[in-house]
Amino acid sequence: MAADVSPIDVISHIPILCEKKKVPYAYVKAREALGTSSQTKRPTSVVMLLKPPEDNKYREAFDKLAELVKDSNPYLK
Repeated sequence: MAADVSPIDVISHIPILCEKKKVPYAYVKAREALGTSSQTKRPTSVVMLLKPPEDNKYREAFDKLAELVKDSNPYLK
């Protein structure tokens, strides 16, 4: 999620849902950075990723990233 979303009410429910369901989440500083990393020219407020299947080549990278996010967020422990 981008930290510079205005009004914040647009995404304020997402962290609560993530914590309730134990879904890792993280913030980035700017919507522009999130959009660029999502390979779009538009500023982006939220990006959600699906967990790849076990046999997918990206599964290991996804699991490592999810663990890093969980470790950095005290609400997900």
